Amino acid sequence: MRDYTTKATVELDVNGQKAKAELEQQRKLVKELEIAYAKAEASGDKSAKTIHKELNKARTGLKSMQSETMSVADALRRLDKATPKDLKNALRQR
Repeated sequence: MRDYTTKATVELDVNGQKAKAELEQQRKLVKELEIAYAKAEASGDKSAKTIHKELNKARTGLKSMQSETMSVADALRRLDKATPKDLKNALRQR
């Protein structure tokens, strides 16, 4: 019997510019909402409650984006050890 050995090389180009822009946009939104909430709270404005809810949603979204980014980066860092399920999940992430 012959022993067949195949070696494959894969070049992976990940465009992180869009994800980076979205993350930066979310950070900017959180900063703006924090400022708006502080102003509304200081002036006793009744809209402070709705701004606070929006701020919490924006913070949750930011945390989610950051954790997704970390899991994708982790999967890419250990491609040689990643399971197909890990790779599939990494591709589903933003």
